[in-house]
Amino acid sequence: RPPRSTLFPYTTLFRSVVGFGGVVAAVSGYQLILGSLTSIPGPAIFKLIIALSLNVPYVIFDEPVLGLDANHRELFYSLLLKEFENNERTLIIATHLIEEVSNIIEEVVLIDKGKILLQETVEELLEKGYSISGVAQEVDHYCEGKNVIGYDELGGLKIAYVLGEKTALPQGSNLQVTAMNLQKLFVKMTEKGGGENE
Repeated sequence: RPPRSTLFPYTTLFRSVVGFGGVVAAVSGYQLILGSLTSIPGPAIFKLIIALSLNVPYVIFDEPVLGLDANHRELFYSLLLKEFENNERTLIIATHLIEEVSNIIEEVVLIDKGKILLQETVEELLEKGYSISGVAQEVDHYCEGKNVIGYDELGGLKIAYVLGEKTALPQGSNLQVTAMNLQKLFVKMTEKGGGENE
């Protein structure tokens, strides 16, 4: 029988459960009674509720929103932020849905085939990641000496994905520079990492 200190706080649990729209819970000693009043995916949400309610310094979520619809995914992220504000601690999220979590995470660790490809804050990554697009020859010329992590090509057009400081475009150039989102950065980094590991 675990010590009481390892159990989740009743008030936190109750607040989280009610937030999921119709799930009622009661805690008495070490017994938990859960009754679902809706057709939402109870087991998946139940696990998330328990994880959010744990009063521990580290909480690890492994693909936490799989099986949840869009509304309940957004609700989970909202509750995650609220719980972090109320009880600041380290929350680790392992996920393939990069764009869904890009606005709530502070630091990124990108692991491919057991190798850490990068570990930086989201702010740092977004500041130095960008894409350059245009005619292939112009793109290649601009990217000389830069840290290019990947390319996309269509006909005579090319997009290069670059990590590093932006430099001014050549005068009269038709190239376009745009910010690179985390999803694209991760895809290109793992493609490059996979190629280097082979």
